Formats: sequence, C-alpha cells, structure tokens
Amino acid sequence: MILVFDINETLLDTAALTPLFEKMFGNAAVRGEWFLTLEGAWMTTTLSGRYFPFGLLAKSALRQTGLRHGVDISDDHQRQLIDILVTLPPHPDAAPALTKLRTAGYQLTALTNGTLDAVQCQLENAGLRDLFDAVLSVDSVET
Repeated sequence: MILVFDINETLLDTAALTPLFEKMFGNAAVRGEWFLTLEGAWMTTTLSGRYFPFGLLAKSALRQTGLRHGVDISDDHQRQLIDILVTLPPHPDAAPALTKLRTAGYQLTALTNGTLDAVQCQLENAGLRDLFDAVLSVDSVET
C-alpha cells in the first residue's frame, strides 16, 4: 500500500516562521493571515487554470500582508521567508511515525505544492528524505 503525505505543516513545523512574523509585523498571529492569503492565491491560480511556483506565491502573499499592515516588505524579508521554509524542522513525531509505517511495509510518498528542489531540500534538512520512496511536486505538472 502507498501512503502520500503533504509536507508543510503535516510533517514540518511551520511555527518556525513565527519569529520572522514577530520581527516584521510585531505580531506572531500575522503568520496565520499570511498563510490564508497564500492559500487564497494558490486556489485562485489553480481555479483560473494558471500556475505560479509556490515560492513566488509565498513571497507575493507576504507583500500583500505587508501592504495591509503598512509594513514595507523588502527583498531580504522575502529571502528570509524562503530560507526558513526550506529549513523547517520536522514535528517531533514525524520521523518515528514514518519509520513505523515503513517498517510495517508501507511505501511512502511525499507530495508538495513547492518545487521539487525545495521539497528535496526540506526533507534533507529535516532528516526525513530517506524515509520516502518517492517525492512528488505539483511543479512538475504545473497545477
């Protein structure tokens, strides 16, 4: 049997972004607003039959969130966002759970909205790459 796992927040802890949002906006809760903006952007592009890479949408959502809060979002802020996204730590139970599933004979696949390069980097940094039989990205089919 094959099991497919989402990466961001399912296996990797996006709370690692909190200090960046505290620094930029003075309010950690803005991270949730940014994520909803990002979610709306990828849903809109998908429903309209268009495709933009996840990183581009994430940076655009950050700029939009900045505009709503009167915060100037620099290129450096956008780079910091992407740097943190590709180095998100795993949730504490991710590796043990994936290991248990592999030991039980399941084939594990990672599926992400990010690019294949980004997810490979994320999984390597989180120490999870070797637990997956396959890694798939929506980027390869651009939808």
